[in-house]
Amino acid sequence: MFAKIIAASLLIGFFVSTSYAQPLAWKLAKDDVIEFEQIATQKHTVKINGSVSTQESKTTTQIRVQVREVRANGFVVEVSKPRIAFQHLVDGQVQKLPQYDEQMMKGIHHTVTLSPQGRIVEMQGYEDFLKTLAGRMKEHIPSATDALLVKMLRATHPEGELKNSFGDLFGPLPENDKAWQRTYVERILMFGSLRATAEYTHDEADTIRYTIETKYELPKEGDLLWRITKGTVDSDKASGVIRFDASRGRLIEHRRSMVLKGSLMIEGIADPVEFSSDNEITIRMK
Repeated sequence: MFAKIIAASLLIGFFVSTSYAQPLAWKLAKDDVIEFEQIATQKHTVKINGSVSTQESKTTTQIRVQVREVRANGFVVEVSKPRIAFQHLVDGQVQKLPQYDEQMMKGIHHTVTLSPQGRIVEMQGYEDFLKTLAGRMKEHIPSATDALLVKMLRATHPEGELKNSFGDLFGPLPENDKAWQRTYVERILMFGSLRATAEYTHDEADTIRYTIETKYELPKEGDLLWRITKGTVDSDKASGVIRFDASRGRLIEHRRSMVLKGSLMIEGIADPVEFSSDNEITIRMK
């Protein structure tokens, strides 16, 4: 009897381990339409010369994905954002910023090629995106030149960051390994960027968990109105969870959170500028 129990346990363990080894993959057909809702919240606290300012924002984005082509090694999809609702508070007061007008993104789409495991192979439409958005912003800021608006948008909406945001919609999912990495650059508004390495683990049949290690990079010359001479930015509690329905080949939910704390020296300001930032993103299929 004891031997039978051991044998049964080994068989269960074998089938569980092999089920994890099976690669999760998107199952899409031509003309399929998938809709996501992404909610991003941020809370920034900045201390300069003893004065403290807080900024809070919440962005709710409706994302529409339509499959244009099915290939042997993946899919070509069209990604658009039909609706964006943005709330922004500075020291408790509601602010309206023209670049976040929810009409701005209507009609703009990107063509993205992705693998069955949700890796972004190629993204098209970035330059057209900048020009279209700059034209719409010019209605709010008529004195700005097209070139200036495109330059500003290129800094606030970097191509790599936009590509990474699409990557969050689709995974990435494991291929044959239970553990893998993804390296990317994430911008910190006004203060530079983080070179991040995410360590993923496929630890349950439908769940992927990951942690994020970061390295701070100073902003490039000309990116900001001020010059940061040196500083440190550390991340804490940086992690995420992806839940995926393997039978349907669809994302269920993707959650990510990160806390940042930094101290920076800015040219012309005697004391260090200290800041903290709490960030959370949730993506769900509708």
